[in-house]
Amino acid sequence: MEHIDSVVIPATINLHTVTVMTAWVPVTLPEYLTWIALFIIMTTTLIPDRKAYWYKGDFAFKPVINFSTWMTMERFDAINKMHIFVVVPDGMAHGNDKLYQLRAFIDAYNEKLKEVVIPGKYLCVDESMNQWLGHGMPNLKKIPRKPHSIGQEWKTVADVNTCCIIRLCCARQCRLIST
Repeated sequence: MEHIDSVVIPATINLHTVTVMTAWVPVTLPEYLTWIALFIIMTTTLIPDRKAYWYKGDFAFKPVINFSTWMTMERFDAINKMHIFVVVPDGMAHGNDKLYQLRAFIDAYNEKLKEVVIPGKYLCVDESMNQWLGHGMPNLKKIPRKPHSIGQEWKTVADVNTCCIIRLCCARQCRLIST
């Protein structure tokens, strides 16, 4: 949470966006967390027409939650369009590591989990997929055995008792970390 509040929001979304858009209203932490929650709902409840998430009338495929209660579609799209994880994109770093922009976020996520989750006796190493939503994505792979077969492959470590993912790393960059 600290990484999101101190790095992702002020340095990347707001600083980057002000250079591109003149009439930008800065994103706050509560608004960013709302954006993440709506994004998660969109990826877990697939509706053929994306606009239906904001639809107010009677619609057969409407979601349980009307997104317009929390955020307009225009604001959601603006945050989505301007969302980056580094202030200045680096072509050299991109050549060495396609996910260099996410590296600090992943490291912060993993470090925070070390503080708040005490793993059980048994751990499970697994592969997870970050689903492809139809536009650019680094390290795009097709793995037919997965329910969502196209996306980014991640190696994860999960606690067998709680089924909680306690470690993330990109499949290409994964290395065992002793604790």
